[in-house]
Amino acid sequence: MKEMPVLLIDNTSPLSCSFMQFIYNSGGFDKFKFLSIYSDESKRLLSSYDMPDRSNCVMVLLDNGKVFTDSMAFFQSARKLAGAIPIFLVFIVTRK
Repeated sequence: MKEMPVLLIDNTSPLSCSFMQFIYNSGGFDKFKFLSIYSDESKRLLSSYDMPDRSNCVMVLLDNGKVFTDSMAFFQSARKLAGAIPIFLVFIVTRK
C-alpha cells in the first residue's frame, strides 16, 4: 500500500494556513497527513531526509521519498487535488 504524502505546515504563516483552507475546500483533507513543521514528529521526519534545518520553509511536502519545499510543495500538493486549477501545472518544472 502506498504511503500517504505528508504535508508539514508552518501554522504561524498566513500563506500556509490559507493553503490548508484551500485543501479543505477542495475536499483534499483525506489525501495528506498534516503536521506542524515545528512538531517533534516533523523534526524526526526531516532529519531522516537529511533536512534538519527547516527554519526558512513555510511548507514541506514529503511524497514517495521526495522532498518538496515552499512553492514546489504547493504545486505538487495542488496536483493531487481533484478539481485543482490546471494552470498550476504550467509552473511545475521537472528537475533532474
